[in-house]
Amino acid sequence: MKESAVFSRIREESSSYDGSDRATISGIGIKTIVLAALAIASGVLTAMYVPRAFESEDKLMYLVLILIASSVVSLISYFLGRFVESISHVCSIIYSLAEGVSLGFITAIAELYVPGVGYAALGATLIIFLVVTVLFRAGIIKAGRTAFAIMIALLISAVLLSIMTVVIAFVGNYTEYISISILVEVIMLLFATISLVFNFQEATYVVEAGCSKQAEWSVALGLMVTLVYIYLRVLRILLYVARIVASSRN
Repeated sequence: MKESAVFSRIREESSSYDGSDRATISGIGIKTIVLAALAIASGVLTAMYVPRAFESEDKLMYLVLILIASSVVSLISYFLGRFVESISHVCSIIYSLAEGVSLGFITAIAELYVPGVGYAALGATLIIFLVVTVLFRAGIIKAGRTAFAIMIALLISAVLLSIMTVVIAFVGNYTEYISISILVEVIMLLFATISLVFNFQEATYVVEAGCSKQAEWSVALGLMVTLVYIYLRVLRILLYVARIVASSRN
């Protein structure tokens, strides 16, 4: 399979570094943990503020503006961090802090409807990460043509099913709408999980190519983005399931 644009750039820019300056798997892992910790910290602080934001329109408007700004900042910092290696460390940190704000708001709102759902989604994300890590390290799953083809098939299926949910929403069939929505989320979760495999493969390539330690930040940022996406997909699935359970009880 053709290498990603990010890895092709890294390979072209890589040169001969001594042992202390070369990227390592442990270095990538530590940086990923740091970024995740920053996102969780900013997310918790945001979640603590959300209940107070609903006390007045001014506070709520202030929070909305922060969310819009954080979304723009996270998007810009992601692209800069992935493609401009010299500032990848700064952009990765900014991304994690900004994305944490969005995640904190989303999680806080979800907790109002389903208490504890944020912890459940975070735990599930960690489990997925650990399982994929073990399977990848064992050589059971690999990033290749087959995995890429599966990703494309999943993406196309999700798009088609999403269109179907829009049609069903107009018809007004609530049961079918929820069922297909859950299926879409599961498909996108599988897509994100396979993307995680490609993130691991990128990390392996960077280390084997002897890239500088600065490249660790770029790879860690890629991993962070995938983990955020997995968390959001799991969170949505849990919320849908909670709605079904609540409906069955009424």
